[in-house]
Amino acid sequence: MEINIKNDVNFIIGMFAYLPGGTVVSNDHLGVNPGDDWKKLYVNFTEAVSNYPTAIKYKVFFKASLGSEEEGNVYLDNIKIMHF
Repeated sequence: MEINIKNDVNFIIGMFAYLPGGTVVSNDHLGVNPGDDWKKLYVNFTEAVSNYPTAIKYKVFFKASLGSEEEGNVYLDNIKIMHF
């Protein structure tokens, strides 16, 4: 996955794997620290997908928590999922 980000709070990029029988597994894949400027990230989900080869589908998620802060921002742009 290719993505442009700008964030002032920590956040996580992860993936849900939907397994046969209705089980959903959450995999926190990459933690992203705050920064002042836009940056481009490349996220490789190959290992996360290969850990659950029987999954019916996968979904990418973004998760942030404020901690002691009262507010925070995570800006996402140009999200591209690539498959080889």
